[in-house]
Amino acid sequence: MGEDTTCVFLKKMSSQKTTENGAQNAFFYLTSFFSLSFVAFGVGNLLFSMVHFYFPESTNLYSQDFSQDSLKFGIAALLIASPVYFFTTKTLYRFLAEKKLSYESGIRRWLTYVVLFITIATVLGDLVTTLYSFLGGELTIRFLLKSLIILGISGGIFLFYFLDVHTNDSAFQKMKNRVFTGIFWTVVLLPLFWAFTILENPQITRMKKIDENTIALLQSLQYTVEAYAENEKELPKDIESIASPQYGSFSLQDIKDKNISYTPTSEREYTLCANFERDNQQDNDTSYFGNGNWSHSAGNFCFSLSVKKDNIGKEFIPTPQ
Repeated sequence: MGEDTTCVFLKKMSSQKTTENGAQNAFFYLTSFFSLSFVAFGVGNLLFSMVHFYFPESTNLYSQDFSQDSLKFGIAALLIASPVYFFTTKTLYRFLAEKKLSYESGIRRWLTYVVLFITIATVLGDLVTTLYSFLGGELTIRFLLKSLIILGISGGIFLFYFLDVHTNDSAFQKMKNRVFTGIFWTVVLLPLFWAFTILENPQITRMKKIDENTIALLQSLQYTVEAYAENEKELPKDIESIASPQYGSFSLQDIKDKNISYTPTSEREYTLCANFERDNQQDNDTSYFGNGNWSHSAGNFCFSLSVKKDNIGKEFIPTPQ
């Protein structure tokens, strides 16, 4: 009887120890799953960037093309989140091996099933979207590849955690973890290596941002000239004529700093000129989106624009009812 009492006491102590570590276990599981989401998004971003890079679709106005910003987010996500996920997951399996965490732990099972639900929802949404696009005649090689990427990432995560929560055999868990560890680092490192081969250097990025700010200011001027022409039935004579809250909000100092000039060339046409840091005419990066064609060479470049209103200089005559 004394031995039975001792066994019961030890079981209670073991159960109490697991319960006391519940907050710690929940922390590691939540950190693991949160970092996993960044890894999944990071891998997805880099693989999507591959698709956009090798299969450009410039003929589609609404299609997404290759973007250095998306590439940089994927790199940052993988460099930060991958080691965190690997460390926390390895720690959890060490807890399981040392009996500090039970395979039947409520925290472990609940959080794992939440991840399984999210992956199932992602796969279902991906399959529905793919079938809808196919029936609508919009299925392209790009869309098909991206659907396969989502299916592959979600399916891999689902398979790993499905096996994890339905198998308590330690030998099988060790074998599964070795296999998936190799797959995990292959899926992370190969896209990372590719991304670094086409990643632009920070100096180019800075020059592009300067030019994008210049284009944004030129666009503001374009809209302001449109507003002025609509109200006054003529083009403004100079930039000072439209430097008022009535037509637009921009700083004359910014105009001077960027050496921007405005010159009317006809009744409806004008030019906007500015200095640019680099030539963007061969760029396949569409991280900057704007209305119209703003391709330019390095140095001082002029854009030929026109007012869209066809009643410039004419008296407005209402249409007979």
